[in-house]
Amino acid sequence: MSSTTPVINGPLNLRPGQSLAHLDKTPELKYWFCHAFQFNNPEKMGQDRFAVSHGIPKATFGQWLKIYKTYGDNAMAIFENSRVGRPPKIDDIATEKIKTQIIGFEKASMSMSKEELKEIALEAARETAMRRGQTTGGLSVGLTSMKNLSAKINPVPSMPQGKNNARLAAESDPRNVITLAVMMKVFCENLFPELIFYWDSNPFEVDMD
Repeated sequence: MSSTTPVINGPLNLRPGQSLAHLDKTPELKYWFCHAFQFNNPEKMGQDRFAVSHGIPKATFGQWLKIYKTYGDNAMAIFENSRVGRPPKIDDIATEKIKTQIIGFEKASMSMSKEELKEIALEAARETAMRRGQTTGGLSVGLTSMKNLSAKINPVPSMPQGKNNARLAAESDPRNVITLAVMMKVFCENLFPELIFYWDSNPFEVDMD
């Protein structure tokens, strides 16, 4: 049974052969142990020897070190938010890119379907894997990854506007294009761009109180 790990707020000063096997593997211990390997390793021990000499399984330390090297100063947050220390399939860089794409859809008054978001998420996962030097073959984005992504980007669900057959027929009439062009020419041709507005009241809600 592991004992309570003392609070670790900074670099570890490990003695040669000092075992950490009995301590809880907290995010702080993982981070600063990797830091010690990188910057406080006077014997220049290799990864496996350093891990074993301090009572950490080689494979386990390999996972920690991969996260530490990938995320640097942000590795602590990854250790804190991951139950097994495995980094998310979509990193922060890719997440910000997805947010920008969603904003682009919103500015164009377009909505993004779940299928479209999943395709974008899959491409983001591929980009993340390439940044980490990993292969992208057979990569998939499952339910857990999509839930984690949704928690970060906080998408706003919306109901699509339904159209009946009469509206579809009316909107497909070429006279709509012609009359709109005439209207724009008559009213806007000699106006400064700053004086041209488009107001659509469809999304408005009126409080009767």
